Amino acid sequence: GEKATPGEYVEAGRVVVKQRKYINKNLNAPRKRNHKLYPGENIRVLKNLSLAAMVSGRVKYTHDVTRDVVIANVLPEPREELLPSDMWR
Repeated sequence: GEKATPGEYVEAGRVVVKQRKYINKNLNAPRKRNHKLYPGENIRVLKNLSLAAMVSGRVKYTHDVTRDVVIANVLPEPREELLPSDMWR
């Protein structure tokens, strides 16, 4: 499941999405069970297929229309520009 909500600030190395098993190679699979989110910009895949942030920044989820999958991204943002009210959670 999602460990970071969209728009939330995450540090480098933090797990953004925890998921299990394999990423399905069949794009025409009728049910999306084990591969909810795919890696995007500044996201790396861990050994257990969880997605972790490579840089500190804001989380953004996008939808790829051609593959019909959801992609997790982290947009880099320096911590110095954040206000204390932005550092929730």
